[in-house]
Amino acid sequence: MENKRFLLNTNSKKFHDLKYSDGRCKISDMSDSYKISFDTYTEAAEYPDKESPLAKFCTICQKNKAKNKISPYFKD
Repeated sequence: MENKRFLLNTNSKKFHDLKYSDGRCKISDMSDSYKISFDTYTEAAEYPDKESPLAKFCTICQKNKAKNKISPYFKD
C-alpha cells in the first residue's frame, strides 16, 4: 500500500487519517480490495466527486485529531 495519509474503506464508507488512527479503526483488518489512499483530506472527503462523496470521516480519527493524539505508527 502507498504511503499516503488518508485511507478510504469503500466497504464501511469511512475514511481515516492515518496520523490519528488507532487500533479501534481496524486498519490492519481491512481487505486491500476496499482500500483507496489519498494525500489530502479534501481528496478523500470528495471522492468520487464533491457533489456525491462516498464516505464520512472516521469519528475515532476525528476525536484523536481534536486531542492531537498522534498514532505511534504514523511516519511523516
